Amino acid sequence: MLLAWESNDEFGFGIYSAGKSIRSTNADAIKRAISAKINSATHFLCIVGPKTCNSGWVAWKID
Repeated sequence: MLLAWESNDEFGFGIYSAGKSIRSTNADAIKRAISAKINSATHFLCIVGPKTCNSGWVAWKID
């Protein structure tokens, strides 16, 4: 459904990736990339699965 929303021209909805692997050792670069995307958005939707629910990255993004 999210992909259908993204392709709908009736409203602005985008799915973005930080473009870097979370396994990267450069956490500051990852945080800058993620922060830029989150800060440019008017809304933020975070979908968390059972394998990521305890991730520090998810908690950081929500904070």
